[in-house]
Amino acid sequence: MLSTMILACPSCGASFRIDADKLGARGRTVRCSKCKHTWHATPDDDRTEDTAASEQAADRQPEAPNPAPDGGPAPIGGEGPEPGDERVLRTHAAYDDGRADSGAEASFDSTLRASRYRPYEDPPEPVSQGQGGRGGLLLGWLLLALVVVGVIAGGWAFREQVVAQVPQAAQIYRLAGVEVPALGAGLELRDVTRTRRLVDGRSLLVIEGRVVNTTDRAKQLPPMEVVLFDAAGDEVARWRVRADVDRLEGRESTPFETRREDPPQTAREFALSFTAPERAVD
Repeated sequence: MLSTMILACPSCGASFRIDADKLGARGRTVRCSKCKHTWHATPDDDRTEDTAASEQAADRQPEAPNPAPDGGPAPIGGEGPEPGDERVLRTHAAYDDGRADSGAEASFDSTLRASRYRPYEDPPEPVSQGQGGRGGLLLGWLLLALVVVGVIAGGWAFREQVVAQVPQAAQIYRLAGVEVPALGAGLELRDVTRTRRLVDGRSLLVIEGRVVNTTDRAKQLPPMEVVLFDAAGDEVARWRVRADVDRLEGRESTPFETRREDPPQTAREFALSFTAPERAVD
């Protein structure tokens, strides 16, 4: 036989009979089917004994004596209820004829005694543990979407700087159909000259010129790279060149100069270009 127990809603006082096994030893969150109030119920909240005691007390209540005819004196014997019991009598009368008083004036004990005269309300509805987490899950997805949008927006706005630092990213941009400016776009190398000098009996190669920002926007100035080639077009030397500044405002220019002691005697040509920092070598 199933073990049952009685729970009372702490908000509206309605009582319910439920299967004690479903409540469990640690209890669970339930919802009142009458007022929709939720609370954590435990086996200690069982009102079965209180209800049984209230029903027994109700059985022992003496019935009100019939009033004397024609307004005559009430029967003598002192068994009638005191004036303060009128509310209890009205409550029992309502239950006896099947009209339970659900008004706010009904006391907690009266609500429990009502279980003898009418069926219990529907059992409290268990609250699904997943309902409370839906809001947190939705918030998590929203934050993730904001992060993704922020990363995409930042990658678009700073794509030139990203490619300057990570050249491999250019391929990713191209696969996504995003146009990526070439490294050093908007910057020009002007007035570049190459001279050989003899200083203290040692050969010295000097390369100098200017970097010009041809746009109206500020530009980051990437490092430059010098490559020397022999007559066959093979590379014989390579090194990095940096200007005095890392940033040029719109239409601004800056000079640069690099010197190489004892360059290879076979060097015949040179190339100067912008390069990513990780590719530059001394």
